[in-house]
Amino acid sequence: MREAVREGCVRERSEEGLWRAIALLAAAICLGPGCNRVGYDRATRARAPERPSVVLVTIDTLRADHVGAYGASFARTPEIDALAAEGTRFETAIAVAPITLPSHTSLLTGLWPPHHGVRNNGTYRLGDSLPTLAERFHDAGYATGAAVGAVVLRRRYGLARGFDRYDDRMGARKAGETGYLERSATEVTDAALAWLASVGDRPFFLWVHYYDPHLEHRAPEAFVERLPGRPYDAEIAYVDQEIGRLRAALVSAGRDEGSLWAVTADHGESLGEHGELSHGMTLYDGALRVPFILRGPGVPAGRSVGGVVRGVDLAPTLLSLAGLPPLPGADGHDLLPWMAPGAGPSPYWAYSESLLPQLDFGWAPLHGIRTATELYVRAPRPELYALVEDPGEQHDLSGTPDAAPRMAELDGRVTRILAAHGQGQRLALDADERARLQALGYARPAGAVSMPGLDPKDGLRYQGLIQQGSRAFVEQRYADAETALRAFLEYAPRSARAHGLLASTLLNMGRAAEASTHADRAIALDPGTAHHYADRAEIRLALDDPDGARADFEHAAEIDSEDPWVQVGLMWIRTRDPRKPGALAEAAQHARRAFSLAPNDAFVRFRVGMIWLGVGAYHAARDSFQDAVRLRPDFALAQARLAIEYARIGQLAEARLHRAEAGEWLRDPAVGSELAWALAAAGDRATARDQLAVLERLHPGDAHVARARNQIAALPPQPREGT
Repeated sequence: MREAVREGCVRERSEEGLWRAIALLAAAICLGPGCNRVGYDRATRARAPERPSVVLVTIDTLRADHVGAYGASFARTPEIDALAAEGTRFETAIAVAPITLPSHTSLLTGLWPPHHGVRNNGTYRLGDSLPTLAERFHDAGYATGAAVGAVVLRRRYGLARGFDRYDDRMGARKAGETGYLERSATEVTDAALAWLASVGDRPFFLWVHYYDPHLEHRAPEAFVERLPGRPYDAEIAYVDQEIGRLRAALVSAGRDEGSLWAVTADHGESLGEHGELSHGMTLYDGALRVPFILRGPGVPAGRSVGGVVRGVDLAPTLLSLAGLPPLPGADGHDLLPWMAPGAGPSPYWAYSESLLPQLDFGWAPLHGIRTATELYVRAPRPELYALVEDPGEQHDLSGTPDAAPRMAELDGRVTRILAAHGQGQRLALDADERARLQALGYARPAGAVSMPGLDPKDGLRYQGLIQQGSRAFVEQRYADAETALRAFLEYAPRSARAHGLLASTLLNMGRAAEASTHADRAIALDPGTAHHYADRAEIRLALDDPDGARADFEHAAEIDSEDPWVQVGLMWIRTRDPRKPGALAEAAQHARRAFSLAPNDAFVRFRVGMIWLGVGAYHAARDSFQDAVRLRPDFALAQARLAIEYARIGQLAEARLHRAEAGEWLRDPAVGSELAWALAAAGDRATARDQLAVLERLHPGDAHVARARNQIAALPPQPREGT
């Protein structure tokens, strides 16, 4: 199938072949004065280091027109600009997707997303059979290391193959309240330098990924002051400084001059253009045009290459410059011929896609073709822009009389690329990543097949509703979350994500029967995702349906046992018969596995604590609640549970401390009554009576409150002081 796709592209590539021949001829003749400086004949390449070290820097969410070397007078990017001046800058580099993991996968494999099969963040991993850039360098004897800045690129997703060290340690810093776990550019540089110190004199391949320009923007204060009112550019300036620190270390070690540098980005960022405030929902240049800079042995200095280049061209070009064999079957091309003086612009065109609207919201997917002069977007209402005359993509030409033949030709290129599917493996999100992905607006991918649905450019106006709902859910403002999610579902009734999130919201509001309806809908829309079944299992437990819960947990484990909520479910199954030999030990193993899969998810810790309570493992429960509060001090229910557990063992000072943070849960009839009883039993009957009085006023006749009142009344009288 892949060969058939390639044969179908012969006509488009015939023009590329002509340009390549011209470039090679120019390099061979070498008439210009620049040919004495940079040549591409065999003698010149023989003089270059046989195995140059390679530094690949990818800057998340960096659009080209916010870099000084690309004409941004307001930018503070002297380090990137210096690399561009010393090397070659590609004027129009287009990312394959406005999404981090698919785009980086293309950078490291040279394949379009439909061919490597990784279509979105969090739910896919690169198949083991597809070779990567790091593997090629590793096999050639290079030391290989990576330091990445966000969990969206952690090793679980398959990009760690070929690296001797893949540093994806994150800590607890979040990209905003609902963002991914990330680490700062300083921490990423520190990790990269620590690894470089270990490689000695070996040639190395180092990949450094900086996440900082991604929302939310929190640059160090010095950069905020330098660029007031420009938080995005302040973070870019901060990253630029860290690139300078990385390079200075190489200069100090005598390793910079002979090293090959590549600086690019996974995608850009819409800053309000076309109604998009971030990325993922459009294929316009703001979200996809990125810097692409090479510097080092074999790279002309001060060169600017016109025409379109693509993320898939990076791996073939780096391997060529290093004198290593190409990756088999790569969709990208070696860009060396187009760097030769007098070679003319690159003749290529770029494919890009975003499946987020389809797979997250039930709307239509987006596929695009970007040439040097045009942008075509396949959508329910397709678009065509003449970029020379209309660089801001303001005037859609799709309805003009002459547009149809050209659009048909460009659409044919999309069809041929989509005809071959890759080998990406479906994954489930872990619970921590799921909440962050939902809040950021990322999707849950399935496949590349186009489907009818709302045009994403029409849906942009509604996207804020689900983001509001996601943020409110994470912040435990469940009434606000319900309002926003129900409003969003009016415009996206086929959104499995919205149904699933609403189900979890309703469950947390004590409305399990309503939650069940939306959980069923989420599964019907997206039956291949494990966490939908795990979520429904929790709802079934609340509805006193343990058999149904067991079935859902077991089905979820068949899909993906690496989802932490599935591990929580397996833990619960083991505790169903705690007297069975080894049952509790196995339960503890599943709990530890859940924690390792979602190390920063307070809700996982809390749920594990509740399961331990169910089998009387109070010490383990208390530890889990303590971890939940450590991760989220505002987790009021976990604070209430801790107050109960400390009162249970008579530690009233600790109980009162956590009770003060329990918020509205003190007024909940079940939780509040249990806490009142525990406080009374521990000796603080005054606080217990006051709390019961509030509960009786709020919930007259409630069975939990009445039971607590009777239990407290049955306690023996407290001894008077001095007796």
